[in-house]
Amino acid sequence: MRAMMPRFRWLLVCCLLVAANGLLPKAVCAETRTAADLTPEAVWEAINAAKDGDTVQLPAGTAVWTKGWNTGRGAKMKAITIQGAGIDKTVIGDDRAKPDAAPFYLLGVEGKPFRVTGITFDGTGYRNSGNWGGLMTIKGTCKNFRIDHCKFKNCDHMLDMSGDIYGLVDHCRFEADESHGGNVQPIDFSGPGEPNYSKQLSLGTDQAMFFEDNDVYIAKSAGANGRNRSGNNPWIAPNHGARIVIRRNKIVNAELEIYRPGRNK
Repeated sequence: MRAMMPRFRWLLVCCLLVAANGLLPKAVCAETRTAADLTPEAVWEAINAAKDGDTVQLPAGTAVWTKGWNTGRGAKMKAITIQGAGIDKTVIGDDRAKPDAAPFYLLGVEGKPFRVTGITFDGTGYRNSGNWGGLMTIKGTCKNFRIDHCKFKNCDHMLDMSGDIYGLVDHCRFEADESHGGNVQPIDFSGPGEPNYSKQLSLGTDQAMFFEDNDVYIAKSAGANGRNRSGNNPWIAPNHGARIVIRRNKIVNAELEIYRPGRNK
């Protein structure tokens, strides 16, 4: 035992020297940054101040936005969580009158996993709601984002995704009791096109968009001209080589629409 003590002391001294010279990774302390109120400007200020690993907390309440927090900025996402107070507790209405960025315009970056949770996005009564990029737009190259425990309500287009992206949409509610003049098609996902047709299928891996444990409801009166019997109200319309996995969802008065390869093959 006595013979081992000098060795232990020597190793301890070496570790202290390495740490002192910055050769060991520094501890990362995640913070919660609370938006001052539920406006695009306040949400942007909190997101802009956040660092990778932080949580941006949105307050409870209802606010109607005429632009998104990323409108005119095009800021790329960090590895952060944007968290509301819960479904129907933090409610953001979309009343854009021109083609600005969606209320949540998320430009993902590979290696920067982000999460959005606990928010209701509502287009009830706003004719232009969702017309440009849905209530939420996701683009970029992020391969592991998550959208969960959110509600998307009452507009023809709710979630618009495009690019070579992978992630998870789970425990969300897609609800349409009214239409804004067209067919209700809540999710549009445009893949990267030709690159995906030349890649192996990678079945059984995480290289796809996963939709799990969601509730989908489209009223029969919510389609174009109050008619939903045309059958053209798909919950998800994947195209351009989009790779998706759909399981354990409850879908009422909607269907899944599969596009043929078309020109991007």
